[in-house]
Amino acid sequence: MLSRPLYKKMRDLLAPLTLRILEAISVSLGLDRNFLPDLHKKLLTKGNRSDMRSLYYPAIKGDIFSKPYCEKMKHAGFF
Repeated sequence: MLSRPLYKKMRDLLAPLTLRILEAISVSLGLDRNFLPDLHKKLLTKGNRSDMRSLYYPAIKGDIFSKPYCEKMKHAGFF
C-alpha cells in the first residue's frame, strides 16, 4: 500500500497526464479537443465524482487457460 504523501504526490503528478490523455482521445474521436477534459475539469477537487484508486493485481502463475482460471473467467463474463 502506498503511503498517503506518496499517493498524493503521484496523484498530483498524474492529473495533468490524465487530462492530456483525455484530450488525445477527444481528438481521435473527432470531437473538440477539450470535450473530455472539460467533463473532468473538477479532477481532484471536492466536487469531483471521479475516483482514483491504487489497485494491485498479483501475477498469475501457471497457464491462464487451465480449468481453474477458465472457470473464474466464465463467471466474470470473459467468455
